[in-house]
Amino acid sequence: MKKLLLLALLSVCVDARAQASDGAGLPILLEGQADRVAELMSGAHAREFRTARRYHFVDVDGDGVPDPAVFFAIEGLGASNRHDLFFAVFRTEPLVPAGQRLRPSGYRLLDFTLVGSRGGRQIDFEKLSFANGVFTLQADAAGAKTPVLLRLGSDGRLAEVKP
Repeated sequence: MKKLLLLALLSVCVDARAQASDGAGLPILLEGQADRVAELMSGAHAREFRTARRYHFVDVDGDGVPDPAVFFAIEGLGASNRHDLFFAVFRTEPLVPAGQRLRPSGYRLLDFTLVGSRGGRQIDFEKLSFANGVFTLQADAAGAKTPVLLRLGSDGRLAEVKP
């Protein structure tokens, strides 16, 4: 009986690790994918301003499962005080059973794009809407608040469209 209880406890711990989050309720799998994308965007001469990263969840493919959309701020190294703002969209991979719950098997990057920069268009990372395949980002360019519209194509690519 003791062995059976120990095995049950161990399986719960393994499942908890698979579902573990970063403390903000985000799955570790998603955090890892976002970290890799930030590394791609940063290259050798920049670094992500990690505390600026924001996650939003929208259903991009109509399957009823929320997919992550992430904002990143990438700062240049040195005294330039330069930063670029990026937006990335992930697709939640098919769900797999985990005990009595369904959980994502992973997250696949669809696309990412530059959406703003210091001295240029500033993006409000807290505001995002998605409807009819178009993301609407709130932007402030030269004091004028204008939306940035990004269309998500059937191929999973992001393209800016004029309002």
